Amino acid sequence: MTFREAILLVMQELQKPVHYKHLTKTILTRGLCTTAGKTPELTINAIITKSINKEGVSSPFLKVEAGTYKLKNALGFIELHPDEVEPSFHKEGMVKQVLVNVYERNSNARDDSILHHGIQCYVCSFDFADFYGSELGKGFIHVHHVYDISLINDEYQVDPIKDLIPLCPNCHAMVHRHRPAMHPDKLKKEVFKNKKEAKSSL
Repeated sequence: MTFREAILLVMQELQKPVHYKHLTKTILTRGLCTTAGKTPELTINAIITKSINKEGVSSPFLKVEAGTYKLKNALGFIELHPDEVEPSFHKEGMVKQVLVNVYERNSNARDDSILHHGIQCYVCSFDFADFYGSELGKGFIHVHHVYDISLINDEYQVDPIKDLIPLCPNCHAMVHRHRPAMHPDKLKKEVFKNKKEAKSSL
C-alpha cells in the first residue's frame, strides 16, 4: 500500500478533519506503510499539500487549517455551508462570539441527492460550473434538509430524494428566512411568479 492509499484509507475511516501528525502515527501504528525515512510526518504532509496544490479541485483533500485536512465526500462535491442553525450572539463590541449547534450529516445521502436532482439549484437552476467555470465552480452546491434536523433533535432515516434538495446559497438563505424553513417548492413558485410579473411590466 502506498502512503497516499494509506492516507485515504485512514481519512475515510475517520470521517473528520485530522492533523498530519496524528494521521502519520495511525498509519505507522497499524502497519499500513513502512518507511526507513526519519521524517514520515513531513512525507505525509507533503503528499497531501502537493495533491491540493497540483490537482486543485480534483484533489480528494481539503485543508481545514495549518496541518489539518479532511476528505471531500465520496463524489468530490464540496460540502460547505450546511443548513443554518439559529445562532446566539453576545452583544456588539470589539469581539463577537458566535455559538452554533452542529448536527451530523450523512455525506452519502448528500451525494445521492445530487445524483438524483442534479448539481443545479432546484429553485432557480443556477449552475456554479456554468457561471464560474469548471475549475472553480464544479461540484459546489448547498444541500437543504427539507425537515430541519435542528428541530427534530433526534436521529432519523434520511430519504435523499425527498428530504434533501440542492439549492444555491441565495435560495438556501431565502428558505431559511422562515422558521421552520420554507419548502423549496414554495420558493420556486414565488420566483416563477416574480419573474412572470417582471416580464409583464416591461
